[in-house]
Amino acid sequence: MRVTFWARLEFARDEVAVALRAVPGAEVTVVTTLSGLFEVIADTEFLVLVDAPVAEAREVVDRLSSSSVRHLHFNSAARDGFTAAGIPPGITISNAAGALSPTVAEHAFALLLALTRRLPAALDLQRDEMWVQSVGAGARSLEGSTMLLIGLGNIGREIARRARAFGMQIVGVNRTVRSEPHVDDVFPLEALNDVLPRADVVVACIAHSPETGGILGREALALCRPDALIINVGRGGLVDTEALAEALETGRIAGAGLDVTDPEPLPRGHPLWRAPNLIITPHTAGASARGARRIADAAAKQLAGAIARV
Repeated sequence: MRVTFWARLEFARDEVAVALRAVPGAEVTVVTTLSGLFEVIADTEFLVLVDAPVAEAREVVDRLSSSSVRHLHFNSAARDGFTAAGIPPGITISNAAGALSPTVAEHAFALLLALTRRLPAALDLQRDEMWVQSVGAGARSLEGSTMLLIGLGNIGREIARRARAFGMQIVGVNRTVRSEPHVDDVFPLEALNDVLPRADVVVACIAHSPETGGILGREALALCRPDALIINVGRGGLVDTEALAEALETGRIAGAGLDVTDPEPLPRGHPLWRAPNLIITPHTAGASARGARRIADAAAKQLAGAIARV
């Protein structure tokens, strides 16, 4: 089977390439650029890729109908750009859902603990070689606090499991109301505004869609407690960027940790860079060697299955 791996991101590139080439019956070509993909897409049968911005996704989609592609495998859970572009019918779609969820959950807690234990301020003092114990004033404990999870998919469930170990109460809002391990109460998405005032910590980890875009907007942020912390490890578009920057500047929200932003990459000069008590990481929550291996294994498994069905 003719396989193309569009390795536009460095993360897991080598692991996925090795795993795909180890599958019997696979003829694997690795490309790193959009132009490189276009040179080989016509003869490609199995295309491995990650989500892309809508404009790039649309260029790829426009070529699928005249290509040999029968299977798209995404090395990511999300495919927002391609969904918006409109994947042609008749193509099998698979993804690596859940492969990075444990690592993303750990990253969510890294952001949260850094905020509650005032690590940015402590690191500033360390750089200045200053021992100032008053930096601990205002530090908080997670024990006994309430976490609100917006989304109870693979990532939400992994975060809930870890939150339970910290002695937190966990509530969630989700498209589907169902009982979840480690979650005390589950409500429909429509109940978000009713639940927000209960939360010490609000974690956005739901998939981005027309229904969830801007779900943490100006109105929702106004309903949060002034001491609430916002964590976003989902998609940047879940949060109204301008409203969050204003809430941080005015002290309406105590702090935030973002692994994703809107826009992304966050440009120089953007107000978020200067917002107080904010930690930003450049969409690296899923990065880990173990996660890369899980992504590679998922791609190889899907490819082997596709070859077996021919």
